[in-house]
Amino acid sequence: MLKTIKLMREKVADWEAYPFCVPAIRALDELVVRERVCFFAGKNGSGKSTLLEATAAHYGFGREGGTRSFGGNSTESNGAIDPLVKALRLSFDVRTGARGSF
Repeated sequence: MLKTIKLMREKVADWEAYPFCVPAIRALDELVVRERVCFFAGKNGSGKSTLLEATAAHYGFGREGGTRSFGGNSTESNGAIDPLVKALRLSFDVRTGARGSF
């Protein structure tokens, strides 16, 4: 199970560039996940999807949804979260291998 999502702030080159200018990303230090189900709530544009997509991509899931062995990448904008993917550190109590989907 995913336990923490940490933004390694030293890996951020430009806080004014997307996705680091997004409020939820800019404010992120470490998010502790205490339960198997976690809800992200907030206004449109606050960064919920950005953080979820980067977390999924970091773990190897398709950026447009899918499993680790099947995922689409049909638009150039999918790469916009790459700097965030590289700046995240995820920790798990037990890795699930290739199981799961996004």
